[in-house]
Amino acid sequence: MRLLFFHQDASFKHISIHHVGNKANDEFYILSESPLDLSGDEVLPDLLMQYFMKPFGKLTEVYRFYHPNDELELNEVYYFSKQYFSGEIDFHTYSQQVTKHLYEVSDHPKIKSGEVYVVALRMCRWKEKNTMLWAFSNRKTKRLILKCIRSREAFS
Repeated sequence: MRLLFFHQDASFKHISIHHVGNKANDEFYILSESPLDLSGDEVLPDLLMQYFMKPFGKLTEVYRFYHPNDELELNEVYYFSKQYFSGEIDFHTYSQQVTKHLYEVSDHPKIKSGEVYVVALRMCRWKEKNTMLWAFSNRKTKRLILKCIRSREAFS
């Protein structure tokens, strides 16, 4: 299969970190009040890029928005994405809405809680075009890759 996705020139446009619990286990979600500020940090953006892009190294499948009723507007992530791209909501609000949705659908008792990273990358190449990429990652393993510290209003 020919590789359709290139991220070597990508950089962060936005990144927001939240915590999502499992509703079935009476856990809740915690939304940060602002996106992560990477300005002035020369090391963290590279580490985060490696963390987020590693799963795309062997990309063999393409996923598309879907809803069982064939009404794409009923797909929550599609709906919030459309709001963001039309300018109705900003990126951080978008990330909060996606996190709340993840919480609502995480109702199996074995789904672990963890940090949710919602990322927008610029300068990704998809099918020969520069585009922006959304990445969602839920860190729920006990293996330490990144350590998130929660302050009163944000994660860092």
